[in-house]
Amino acid sequence: MIYSNRKYADKLRKRILLGGVLVLVSLTVLLLLQLFTWLAIGAAVFVVAFLFIAALNLQYIRIFDEKEKIIIRYFSVFTINRLFQSIEFPVVNLMKAETEKHLGGIKTDLVLTVRTRQGVAVYPPVSLSGIKRKERQQIIEELNKLIPRKKEGA
Repeated sequence: MIYSNRKYADKLRKRILLGGVLVLVSLTVLLLLQLFTWLAIGAAVFVVAFLFIAALNLQYIRIFDEKEKIIIRYFSVFTINRLFQSIEFPVVNLMKAETEKHLGGIKTDLVLTVRTRQGVAVYPPVSLSGIKRKERQQIIEELNKLIPRKKEGA
C-alpha cells in the first residue's frame, strides 16, 4: 500500500493561505475606513479561524509498506522547520488501526495499536484531517487488512 496526500494537502494549504491574505486585506480596508466595530468582528473571526486551523493540525502524510514493515512519515503543513516524524513497525506486530474523531467529527486522528516485547503499545495519533474522507476510510481498511489473523486450530 502506498499513499500520499501531498497534492491535496498543498491545495488545502494554498486555499487557507489565500483566505487568510484576503481576510487581512479586508481588515486593512476596514481600518482605513475607520469601521472599528466591523474591524473588531473581523479580527475575532480571523483569530478563531486561525485557532481552528491550528487545532486541525493538517499534515502531509506518506504511508507505505516495505519489506514487511509499515512506515508512516508525516509533518505539519504549516510548520516552518519541516521536521519529519516517522512511525515504523513490522506488519506482524499491528493489532489495530482505528480513527478517533475530535472537534465534532471535523478532526480525525489515526491511532495504531501494536505488539511490542513489553506488551501492547499505542502510537501517538497522526492527524488525518488533511485527507479526504473517503481516503481516510480506505487507509483504515487497508491497514486493518494487514493485521495478521490467528491460524485456525492453533
